[in-house]
Amino acid sequence: MTEKDKIFNHIKYRFTMEGFYKTSMDELASDLQISKKTIYKYFPSKELLIAEIVNSEIYITNDTINRIINEKSDVIDKFIRIMEFYTSGVSKYNEKWLRDVQTHLPDLWNEIDKFKSKNIDSILTKLINEGKKEKLIIDYPPEIIINSYINTCREICNQKFLNRYNLSLKDALHSSFSMLINGILTEKGREKYKKMIKSKSFAKNIIM
Repeated sequence: MTEKDKIFNHIKYRFTMEGFYKTSMDELASDLQISKKTIYKYFPSKELLIAEIVNSEIYITNDTINRIINEKSDVIDKFIRIMEFYTSGVSKYNEKWLRDVQTHLPDLWNEIDKFKSKNIDSILTKLINEGKKEKLIIDYPPEIIINSYINTCREICNQKFLNRYNLSLKDALHSSFSMLINGILTEKGREKYKKMIKSKSFAKNIIM
């Protein structure tokens, strides 16, 4: 592992678990037993470092989702595996990290929101069309399904919303996914979904 990778991985862990606003570069340098100058050699500012963290997560997300989408399995299995991936991803982030990005770097948060919307749009369009061919998804207009889900995700990812109703982001995402999948599946699709989630690691968290 290179010096840059070591620095990046440590800071990424601290920021995503503890937030970044109250974490100083002096603390990070002390953790790593290096000088601030060494950190700045690779990452000229905290803002650029945070942007690189976000970009690395976007790359990982895109790569994983594309692999799932292109595998030879039915649409329900793909939905479940994507939800498992998103759920495990969300569990890596402390709410302080999400709050700090929303509050102190709103332009970056807007870019994340745009990525999520575009990514969800692309994923759901492909899955919905697959599911219709497999007779597992009701023939609703894809744009209605997609926009409803995107707007729901945008609202529940808002820290004020989560605080108001004392929800974790993980639980909110589980509920919204369950509402989406149960609302668009045919009877054949719902039966298959119920059977499949019983063997999945996150099944106990899904609302039937």
